[in-house]
Amino acid sequence: MKEIVLTDEGAFVRIIETRPIADEMLLKNYFEAEEKLVFTPKVLDAGNHLWDLYTKNGAVFACTQLKRIVVNAKWEMTEDGGVLFSRNASNPSVQAAMELDLSANSDIWFACIWDKALYVAVYREGQIYRPPLPNFFDTGKMCMGENHSSLTSLHACVGHFMDIFNNASYNTDLWTSPCRDFLKGKLNPETGVLEHTPDAYTLTEVVGGRIAEIYEHAIKRIH
Repeated sequence: MKEIVLTDEGAFVRIIETRPIADEMLLKNYFEAEEKLVFTPKVLDAGNHLWDLYTKNGAVFACTQLKRIVVNAKWEMTEDGGVLFSRNASNPSVQAAMELDLSANSDIWFACIWDKALYVAVYREGQIYRPPLPNFFDTGKMCMGENHSSLTSLHACVGHFMDIFNNASYNTDLWTSPCRDFLKGKLNPETGVLEHTPDAYTLTEVVGGRIAEIYEHAIKRIH
């Protein structure tokens, strides 16, 4: 396992290598602060995902495709037996986890670890958008609250942020209208499981900047 230690800016400062010397060429790629994007597939196995590694100008990005996520939140029952993400503290609600199958339509979801933060984005019809989830800024960066990481290895950061992503309780911070249509479901009376049944939802906030290049490369690999 390669451990890339990050600076506060997200750049690597050293690497611990325990694999055979045959990986020497990969190490050279990691240490060359080239202006071009350097890509190495499936470098990290963490958070139940295989992560690709991207480096550019000393910055390090880990990226993976998301096919399932868990939303742990408060849900309200509707008259027709459905459930809605609860936005009103005065309404009766239940705290529960809902598993979302992100491969149910043509949208492609990605997670990216960069600069000690987790970013999530959705690709649809040639554009990259902020996810239809609360607690995410318009850049796709997850709001961490008090869960900021002091971890220094990329592998540890990936595991830490994915654990928060899958287990932290969502609230109404950074709520958008796509969240309303996306975070809907129904209660299966036989199993007691919350099933994700979203309405058609729009994606409105386009993600740009430095991280967009990583997503664009990842999308080309899938297509």
